[in-house]
Amino acid sequence: MLRIELRASSVNRHSAMLYEPIKEILGRLCGAIAGVVRLGDRPADKKHEPERPLLEITGDIFLSAARKLYDFHVDHDLTTASYEYLDELIKSSEIKKALAQKGKSGWNDFTSVMKHVFSYEGFRDSKKLILEDAEQGGKFFHWGKQDGDVGEWWGAWRFIKDSGIRYCPYCNADSVYSASFLTEEDSDKQKFIKSELDHFMPRSHYPFLAISLYNLIPSCRRCNGGVKGAVDVDFESCLYPYRDSIHDAVKFDCDPSAFKSYHGDGCGEALKIQERNGKGVQGKRALNFLSTFHLREVYHELFADEIIQEFRDVYEHSPLIARVLKADNPGITDKDIRRILFHRSLERDDINRVRFGKAFLDLRERLPA
Repeated sequence: MLRIELRASSVNRHSAMLYEPIKEILGRLCGAIAGVVRLGDRPADKKHEPERPLLEITGDIFLSAARKLYDFHVDHDLTTASYEYLDELIKSSEIKKALAQKGKSGWNDFTSVMKHVFSYEGFRDSKKLILEDAEQGGKFFHWGKQDGDVGEWWGAWRFIKDSGIRYCPYCNADSVYSASFLTEEDSDKQKFIKSELDHFMPRSHYPFLAISLYNLIPSCRRCNGGVKGAVDVDFESCLYPYRDSIHDAVKFDCDPSAFKSYHGDGCGEALKIQERNGKGVQGKRALNFLSTFHLREVYHELFADEIIQEFRDVYEHSPLIARVLKADNPGITDKDIRRILFHRSLERDDINRVRFGKAFLDLRERLPA
């Protein structure tokens, strides 16, 4: 739930493996359609008229810093619907023939081409973009198997592994994982297992952002599919993990006086989740985040029993345990005592790596002195 940052090594590999071939593909496509297709050349009666060439903004939306994503969406309308006029251009031109694939139906509109260029499935399956000689009458490119050491392959599994995140940055309850291993059936075949990547701005609405690293959030299956799904989140009005620290905007709390009336069949008033910053911008973003991911409902239905029961035990016994630990270990620190009491690290920097780290870090403020 801390703000997450992309590692420079991930951005560099993503650029080399995918952005460079994509730039070449779009250059060929633009050249084939009309020299350089300018998005601003669309009919005047259209509502949005982006001003920069397709080839220019592609590099921006693919590699830009997180804070720019929403600006590009507003300024250039990156939704599927905004390219209807290019769909018609492709359908009515010779480019349709060039895009046809041997033995397949081909791509009949601009949107379908872009969805194949910015293919999340290709990235998810650790494939690479292979350019072909368009002069031979074949397709522009295809997604194929990577070469060399499997451990060096670039794709979703490696991106998640390199992120260092171990628990979902949205809920901090379920694990984020990534691993590869050889199968028993085929010692030369590598198998990948990984958690999911949430498209913060859904790819069904924004195909250009399907493999933008700043749009991919390592997350658990529940938050990605079961809770958020393809909701078109307003970037400016919701907490965004590459920009905001959810930990600083949302707070867990409990009422110790309710412990006696809490019998494990519903949290009642024992566990609370609320925004920290009231009615300010971050407060509004926090409220929208809690609503979008149904965080209160998820915790109350799934995790309140576990959290409250564990915290109640710590709350009731921590004074005695702390005294015993200090008596037996004169040099023991408060940090060590907290780790023993809660069976986990309760340091801010470890939140994204510890299950319920956020909840217990907040709740520890309720411990008796």
